[in-house]
This record gives sequence, structure tokens and C-alpha cells, in this order.
Amino acid sequence: GTMHPGLPDVRAELRRIKAGGLRGVKVHPDFQHFELDSDEAVAMFRALAEEGMPALVHTGDTRYTYSQPARMARALKAVPDVKAICAHLGGWSVWNEAWKQLADLPNVWVDTSSSLYALKPDEAVAIIRRYHGDRVFFGTDYPMWDPVEERARFDALPLTATERENITHKNFEKFLKGLD
Repeated sequence: GTMHPGLPDVRAELRRIKAGGLRGVKVHPDFQHFELDSDEAVAMFRALAEEGMPALVHTGDTRYTYSQPARMARALKAVPDVKAICAHLGGWSVWNEAWKQLADLPNVWVDTSSSLYALKPDEAVAIIRRYHGDRVFFGTDYPMWDPVEERARFDALPLTATERENITHKNFEKFLKGLD
């Protein structure tokens, strides 16, 4: 499902999404034009937490301020019970700022989408390890990127076999079990 904090009845929309069998929502503040730490967005994250639903959130972009990692961090500190997957290793195009803002928050997970094409393999691994490895998911950002090419980029990273297995599926399996 998708959400926007400006909906007239956020909770009703979350219940509708949940009734449809969906387990979480995606928001893209840069496209949807809202600031992640606005009062309305914080209220939306609070409603998500109360419904037990995670949010996949586009974070980071040098072109806009809506989704900056510092805004995400403020929102997540205000709503520590919400689970957020901060896409693009926590901050597309601002990766090194992102981990400084987000890596130590217990309610943050990240994915590798739209990141591996731009980062050197050692740099990507260093960022992945900042998130302790157990809060990282493999992602492709399809249709932006070809999944086969993204997997090849991922496979080229100097990760351990355990890290690779965790990121490709075990971390997400554990995340999903935590939603039950």
C-alpha cells in the first residue's frame, strides 16, 4: 500500500490497506511533497506503529529536502515503535550522511536499492556494516534497475558468506516474523 500524511483519514486508509492483505506501506516524500518530520508525517508514522505496519520510505536526495536522513531520524525518534525500511542504504546520494543519522536507531532497516551502482564495493560494504549487517535487505528498485544487474553488483561486494545470506533473505525473514 501507499500512504500520504495529508489523507483526510490516515487510520481508515491503513485499515483498508490491512484488510486487503497488505502488511506495510511505501512513502516517497520527494514525489509526494511532504517532509518526513512534519507533524502530519509523525502522526502517520504513529498510526502505522499502532497498526503494527512498517513503512518503506524513500530517504535521501541531494535535489530535495523532504526526505533527508536527519528528517527521518527526527520522525523515528518521535515514534520509536514504528518500523521503517529506509531505502537506498538510508539515503540516496547522501549515503555517508545517512548512516550517521540512522544506523544506531533500533527501528531502522535499510535496503541496497539504487545504491550499488554509485558506490565503490568497499564503500558499500562499510555502509552496510554500519547498519550492523542484520538490518540490511537486498533490493533492486525495479524498474529503475535491472534485478539481474543489481544482483551481480551485490555479488561483487566483498561480504562474508554469512553476510550475503543474511542480506539476501534471512534478515527479511526475521523482519517479517517480527510483524506477526
